[in-house]
Amino acid sequence: MSQPPDKESGVDRTVELRAMANMLRRADGFTLAFAQCNQPVERRRLVSELRQTLDDYPIADIEFTDPIEHLLDELIPLLPEHKDARALFIYGLEHSIRSDREFSPMVANLNMSRNLFPRHISCPVVIWLPVYAITAVMRGAPDFFSWRSGLFQFPSPSGVLTQVSQNALSGDVLAIINLTLEEKKGRIAVIEDLLADYESLPTDKRDRRTEGSLFYRLANLYYSLGDYDQAREYCQQSLKISEELGDKSGIAYSLSWLGNIAYAHGDYDQAEEYCQQSLKIFKELGDIRGIAYSLYQLGMIAHIRGDYDQAAEYCQQSLKIFKELRDKSGIAYSLYQLGIIADARGDHDQAREYYQQSLKIFKELGDKSGIAGSLHQFGNIAYIRGDYDQAAEYCQQSLKIEGDLGSKSGIAGSLYQLGMIAHIRGNYDQAGEYYQQSLTIFKELRGKSGIAVSLAQLGLLYDRRGDTHIAIRLMAAAHEILAQIGSYHREPVLGCLMRLQATVEQDDFETLTKEAQADPEKVVREILDSHHSE
Repeated sequence: MSQPPDKESGVDRTVELRAMANMLRRADGFTLAFAQCNQPVERRRLVSELRQTLDDYPIADIEFTDPIEHLLDELIPLLPEHKDARALFIYGLEHSIRSDREFSPMVANLNMSRNLFPRHISCPVVIWLPVYAITAVMRGAPDFFSWRSGLFQFPSPSGVLTQVSQNALSGDVLAIINLTLEEKKGRIAVIEDLLADYESLPTDKRDRRTEGSLFYRLANLYYSLGDYDQAREYCQQSLKISEELGDKSGIAYSLSWLGNIAYAHGDYDQAEEYCQQSLKIFKELGDIRGIAYSLYQLGMIAHIRGDYDQAAEYCQQSLKIFKELRDKSGIAYSLYQLGIIADARGDHDQAREYYQQSLKIFKELGDKSGIAGSLHQFGNIAYIRGDYDQAAEYCQQSLKIEGDLGSKSGIAGSLYQLGMIAHIRGNYDQAGEYYQQSLTIFKELRGKSGIAVSLAQLGLLYDRRGDTHIAIRLMAAAHEILAQIGSYHREPVLGCLMRLQATVEQDDFETLTKEAQADPEKVVREILDSHHSE
């Protein structure tokens, strides 16, 4: 018997089922329809109820569990075994559609093969998809979508939403970060579908606290993939809901993650402001773990600004609290950051000791992201000591793990480091390729620090090749970006720029530097365009 979904959502699902049944009964030959349903458990219940309504109307179920590129090509071999069916229900095409923003070959091929469907299929076809996949088909295959005889919408009841939401929110942030790329994309699709279902409910039926948690989890996922703009958007929505509910803890954690996102973009003043706000709230709430994490973040910010004493003090404070809490993850990341600070001070033996301690814990926890970061830092120490084979090995290991996790920032950092290794070995073409790849990713991420250091390394490379004017422009643009964000990297870049000044006419130097400093982004575009045209 049908549940009363019309009391829980703005759509009467009983009416939608009746309309679909009538469409199927009236259909003559090929007819296309879409059914929008986000949760598989709810879809199975709906199809079962529809079969009871239609009684002796045979429906063939075809489900795809893996991505495909050509729907019709996949269907044609299956048609003989379903020759007695009066309708085809197709499930699982969402596996071929990662999001409504990414290109999908399967969706594009729907448009191209549109006219072939009636030649091979002589019965109604109903394609069941979640909302994001419906949107992707509407955008990517508008001609195919326009053939539809119906779009039937089935928002999930609140009970189903609660159950699925609990599953989607399972696992802490560490577990989320260590999902594979495909697992992260799958989790994102599920959560975005859940939010679409919540939005379809009347205001008095919506669980705003759960919605806020879902937005927060999406922010974590997109951040781990390097999509910082999307992460910020979702984090701000989570923050807004926490403010509406007066949830101080939710406010503090959202502010904390907004600090992470600002830091990733190189907006260190904004990052510090967010972290100080979150720290203040954590102290008011007596949230010791939150306090420790905010101190850790402030240590990262102080480090990038070159204030190593302040950075070490913050990280030692966070380490002490995490040890008191017996929080192994917090201990490992504090040790890792202390290693980075020791590295920046030139105390590489101390840095290596910190990294070894953090790596041991990361391995115990199965924290792949932490392992990759530690390997990268071991590679940096090996590079400084002149052991380039060992440095390259560490960086390749790190790159592989970051690739599996889909961490664009980690990938870019490893490529940059591999470029430095190739550079010092005299493999300038290979070094240039690595620098260009890292610059491309950092530009995509809008990571200002990464963009600047990649530009600076390319400047050194062009100088080595004798292209001094290009080198000056790259160095000047890099220094301008680093000066704007207050990074300690600006000092060595300025030293390189001053050295180059002595090799050209003063008027030329002033012209080149002023142009680059006035529009650093133009320099980035030009260097990437010149690479693509080669």
